[in-house]
Amino acid sequence: MDMQATKEFLAELNVLTRAHHLNLVRLIGYSIEGSLFLVYEYIENGNLSQHLRGSGRDPLPWATRVQIALDSARGLEYIHERTVPVYIHRDIKPANILIDQKTSGGRLLILD
Repeated sequence: MDMQATKEFLAELNVLTRAHHLNLVRLIGYSIEGSLFLVYEYIENGNLSQHLRGSGRDPLPWATRVQIALDSARGLEYIHERTVPVYIHRDIKPANILIDQKTSGGRLLILD
Protein backbone atom coordinates (compact mmCIF):
# COMPACT_ATOMS: atom_id res chain seq x y z
CA MET A 1 0.00 0.00 0.00
CA ASP A 2 1.29 3.48 -0.91
CA MET A 3 2.34 5.23 2.31
CA GLN A 4 1.63 8.71 0.89
CA ALA A 5 -1.92 7.69 -0.10
CA THR A 6 -2.47 6.20 3.36
CA LYS A 7 -1.17 9.37 5.03
CA GLU A 8 -3.50 11.56 2.92
CA PHE A 9 -6.45 9.22 3.58
CA LEU A 10 -5.87 9.36 7.35
CA ALA A 11 -5.58 13.16 7.29
CA GLU A 12 -8.89 13.40 5.39
CA LEU A 13 -10.48 10.87 7.72
CA ASN A 14 -9.39 12.98 10.70
CA VAL A 15 -11.51 15.86 9.38
CA LEU A 16 -14.45 13.81 8.05
CA THR A 17 -15.04 11.98 11.34
CA ARG A 18 -15.61 15.35 13.03
CA ALA A 19 -17.59 17.10 10.28
CA HIS A 20 -21.30 17.03 11.09
CA HIS A 21 -23.71 19.25 9.18
CA LEU A 22 -27.24 18.92 7.79
CA ASN A 23 -25.93 19.30 4.23
CA LEU A 24 -23.08 16.77 4.43
CA VAL A 25 -23.49 13.05 3.84
CA ARG A 26 -22.92 11.20 7.13
CA LEU A 27 -19.78 9.08 7.31
CA ILE A 28 -20.69 5.68 8.76
CA GLY A 29 -17.39 3.83 8.61
CA TYR A 30 -14.07 3.29 6.89
CA SER A 31 -11.38 0.70 6.21
CA ILE A 32 -7.62 1.09 6.45
CA GLU A 33 -6.79 -2.62 6.16
CA GLY A 34 -6.08 -3.79 2.63
CA SER A 35 -8.01 -1.23 0.61
CA LEU A 36 -8.70 2.30 1.79
CA PHE A 37 -12.37 3.22 1.58
CA LEU A 38 -15.10 5.29 3.22
CA VAL A 39 -18.66 4.14 3.94
CA TYR A 40 -21.38 6.81 3.78
CA GLU A 41 -25.11 6.75 4.52
CA TYR A 42 -27.26 5.55 1.62
CA ILE A 43 -29.10 8.32 -0.24
CA GLU A 44 -31.78 6.81 -2.47
CA ASN A 45 -32.83 9.81 -4.56
CA GLY A 46 -29.69 9.95 -6.68
CA ASN A 47 -27.32 12.76 -7.42
CA LEU A 48 -27.76 16.15 -9.04
CA SER A 49 -26.07 14.98 -12.25
CA GLN A 50 -28.77 12.32 -12.74
CA HIS A 51 -31.51 14.90 -12.17
CA LEU A 52 -29.96 17.39 -14.59
CA ARG A 53 -29.61 14.78 -17.35
CA GLY A 54 -33.15 13.57 -16.92
CA SER A 55 -32.54 9.87 -16.35
CA GLY A 56 -36.30 9.21 -16.36
CA ARG A 57 -36.96 11.81 -13.67
CA ASP A 58 -39.16 14.90 -13.80
CA PRO A 59 -37.27 18.18 -14.25
CA LEU A 60 -36.47 19.92 -10.99
CA PRO A 61 -38.77 22.88 -10.20
CA TRP A 62 -37.08 26.27 -9.90
CA ALA A 63 -37.73 26.45 -6.15
CA THR A 64 -35.88 23.14 -5.72
CA ARG A 65 -32.99 24.37 -7.87
CA VAL A 66 -32.63 27.47 -5.70
CA GLN A 67 -32.77 25.31 -2.55
CA ILE A 68 -30.03 23.06 -3.99
CA ALA A 69 -27.82 26.11 -4.59
CA LEU A 70 -28.42 27.38 -1.04
CA ASP A 71 -27.86 23.97 0.57
CA SER A 72 -24.67 23.50 -1.48
CA ALA A 73 -23.38 26.86 -0.30
CA ARG A 74 -24.19 26.03 3.34
CA GLY A 75 -22.43 22.66 3.21
CA LEU A 76 -19.37 24.07 1.45
CA GLU A 77 -19.17 27.04 3.81
CA TYR A 78 -19.18 24.62 6.73
CA ILE A 79 -16.36 22.41 5.47
CA HIS A 80 -14.29 25.28 4.07
CA GLU A 81 -14.63 27.64 7.04
CA ARG A 82 -15.53 25.65 10.15
CA THR A 83 -13.53 22.44 10.06
CA VAL A 84 -10.26 22.07 11.95
CA PRO A 85 -7.91 21.57 10.28
CA VAL A 86 -9.37 23.48 7.34
CA TYR A 87 -10.72 21.11 4.69
CA ILE A 88 -11.23 22.13 1.06
CA HIS A 89 -13.55 19.90 -1.00
CA ARG A 90 -11.64 20.21 -4.34
CA ASP A 91 -14.11 18.05 -6.29
CA ILE A 92 -17.51 19.73 -6.16
CA LYS A 93 -19.59 18.59 -9.12
CA PRO A 94 -23.18 17.49 -9.75
CA ALA A 95 -22.28 13.81 -9.21
CA ASN A 96 -21.10 14.67 -5.66
CA ILE A 97 -24.31 16.45 -4.72
CA LEU A 98 -26.91 13.97 -3.49
CA ILE A 99 -30.62 14.67 -3.11
CA ASP A 100 -32.32 13.00 -0.16
CA GLN A 101 -35.98 12.03 -0.41
CA LYS A 102 -36.72 12.52 3.28
CA THR A 103 -37.90 16.10 2.97
CA SER A 104 -40.22 17.89 0.57
CA GLY A 105 -38.21 18.65 -2.54
CA GLY A 106 -35.24 16.72 -1.21
CA ARG A 107 -32.47 17.64 1.18
CA LEU A 108 -29.17 18.29 -0.49
CA LEU A 109 -26.06 16.52 0.79
CA ILE A 110 -22.48 16.99 -0.33
CA LEU A 111 -20.39 13.86 -0.76
CA ASP A 112 -16.63 13.81 -0.97
